[in-house]
Amino acid sequence: MKKALSVLLSLACVALTACSQSPGENSSNTGVSTTGETSSEDRFAEKIVFSASSVDVDSNVSYFDEARYKKLNEMFNFEIEFVPVAWDTWAERDRIWINSGDMPDVMFWDLNYNDYVKYVEQGLLKAFPDDYAERYPNLAKVLEKTGVEEKLKEAGDGKLYVLPNVTYQNLPTEVAIDSTVAIYRKDWAKQLGYELGPTTTMDELCKMAKDMMEKDPGGNGDGKTIGIVGAPYNLYHTFVRPFNDNFERIYNNGTEYVYGPFEDATLDGIKNVKSVFESGVIDPDFYTSKGIEYRDKFFAGKAGVLIEGCSVSHYAVEFTGQFGEANPGLDPFECMGITAVTDNEGVYHAQNTMNYWASSIFNADIDDEKMDRILSIMDYIATPEGQYLVYLGVEGEDYVKEGDEYVMTLDANGKEPTSQIKNYYWTKPILPDDWALVDPRIDDEKRNVVLDVFKAKEANMSIAMLDYDYTFLSSPEKNNFAVDVTAAITQVLLSQGDLENEWDQWKASVEPKVTPVLKEVNQELLGK
Repeated sequence: MKKALSVLLSLACVALTACSQSPGENSSNTGVSTTGETSSEDRFAEKIVFSASSVDVDSNVSYFDEARYKKLNEMFNFEIEFVPVAWDTWAERDRIWINSGDMPDVMFWDLNYNDYVKYVEQGLLKAFPDDYAERYPNLAKVLEKTGVEEKLKEAGDGKLYVLPNVTYQNLPTEVAIDSTVAIYRKDWAKQLGYELGPTTTMDELCKMAKDMMEKDPGGNGDGKTIGIVGAPYNLYHTFVRPFNDNFERIYNNGTEYVYGPFEDATLDGIKNVKSVFESGVIDPDFYTSKGIEYRDKFFAGKAGVLIEGCSVSHYAVEFTGQFGEANPGLDPFECMGITAVTDNEGVYHAQNTMNYWASSIFNADIDDEKMDRILSIMDYIATPEGQYLVYLGVEGEDYVKEGDEYVMTLDANGKEPTSQIKNYYWTKPILPDDWALVDPRIDDEKRNVVLDVFKAKEANMSIAMLDYDYTFLSSPEKNNFAVDVTAAITQVLLSQGDLENEWDQWKASVEPKVTPVLKEVNQELLGK
């Protein structure tokens, strides 16, 4: 899977070229006239009001005076009735709305293929028009880049009923891979004599984390510094996956479909993470964190290493912003480094990931005109001009441009004013991971910190590729199959019994669930 550096440099050049454009410089593919000189004026003559659910929005905050909205409204003549949902309950909230027939006109949805098939069969979702690719050319590009458009259409007898949000329009690697890294206190590491590159081995990372705990460069006090924090799954990605790329899933081994957790290599990985855990470098309370609480320990200076997914937008905006708020006076870019954790031979064990996250689905009862308006707005948002509008706003009101620098308008507290339009559209239909590759406010040095890690992963990696045939197979046994391997590993780690015996007992307990699925999948996909 080693790829030529020239390919990556070409991708970087594409990103930098887009970065050099000002809003409006690449508006030839917006799909709608902003001047009223075409039929768009008649097409959008009647005002449309639609309801839309999402995280990050507030139904009690008016957006009518926002410059972003005013510009969009001039083009599309619409209002949105926002329906807020919480991050920790949105999936269940969506399910209740869909099954009760109470879903908003357009709903932010965590795309589940089995549910998608069921909802389509039950007539609960609105289909895209047959000519959507011609009517919404920018959304067509989004759909093509997700890599799942045709599979989704197969489930709907050739029609499409969902709009996945693409992660990258321009991938930083030739195939989509996970963004998992170790974010570490670079200032502490320097004090202790460590200088990590874009990759580091498991043993090297643990040694540094142990030194941070024992030598306490952060001044937390004896025994109060945590070595490594992270969600269980990311910890197992780092310390179990190097022993078995397929440790948590059913996969095709080249001959047949098998269950990775049952393989001896998975047990070797669990023994490894058990050893790391017992050494004390992993947060002893890692399994009790709710949501992303584990991050707080790192940003508060209580831990030396955070295992987490990290795109350019995470590093250059979100994480550095959180670190800066928690540590006034410290430069986040001087204090936080990132590195990909490899096995002890220097090979990164990557996951080929879907190039999308979450989606928008549409109430089956909305009329064609309303559907067209919603999709037309999103088609514009999917253009370079639309992306600039979402993230930067309107020049002269939300920002001013001084040479090549974008100076954002700030409120009395020195922060960018909240924008409901931005908060809604920044995850639809293109995710912020892609915007960060061209965001003119991020200098290349900071952007390249993350891109260099992606390149280093790709240069020497073993990868568990996605199996689209398996992923998009809807069959009785597979649809009902649910085994939480992460929870099982955690239970074994915390058990006082013999690890191997405990794992064997777990395998025996789930085998009655696994065997019928393997039999069905091998028959359906391989004819065995």
